[in-house]
Amino acid sequence: MSISQTIPLFPLSVFLLPGEKIALHIFEQRYQELLKHVEEKQSNFGIPFIREIGDLKYGSLMRLVEVKKRYISGESDIIVECVGLFKLVEFNPKDPEFLFPSGNIIELQQYNSWSASETLQEEWNIFQETSMPQGTPLITNPLKMMSALGSNFEEKYNFILLADREKQEQKVLQLAKYQRLIQNQVAQVNRGFFPN
Repeated sequence: MSISQTIPLFPLSVFLLPGEKIALHIFEQRYQELLKHVEEKQSNFGIPFIREIGDLKYGSLMRLVEVKKRYISGESDIIVECVGLFKLVEFNPKDPEFLFPSGNIIELQQYNSWSASETLQEEWNIFQETSMPQGTPLITNPLKMMSALGSNFEEKYNFILLADREKQEQKVLQLAKYQRLIQNQVAQVNRGFFPN
């Protein structure tokens, strides 16, 4: 059974998958307070993905990796890493104790041990062998595949919204095949062939 928990939230139009990092500039006072809270408690926080105003469904569970720079004004440049995904159960725009928002979340742990189907794995192995740097460790988790494909925030969010493993695997398969097609056409152009 999934258990909800309350965490600090920093809503943004950013959606990361586990293992991905991003640099953030913290300037609003409420998020300066969030950063201070996260540092003191050594806790994670959430970035619910803002698709449209008031439409907060899923987000990335983040950990602070490093504070790169602190400014006299209280602003900061930080690096954060996604450590999981969550479904937002309840959003509190202003936490009763703090300036920053908080919310009740349920972690989406089903993605942690997800192994690709045989069909997807076979196609991925071809993609990885032909399109990724030599020596890249074999990827077997479709979520990590989606990350390796360099999908944008919206694509990754839509992938989670599918909420059906078969549809999600079809999406990864489609993107991998499309990228291989593009790379093959670029290679042909480089050899002087110009496909339609």
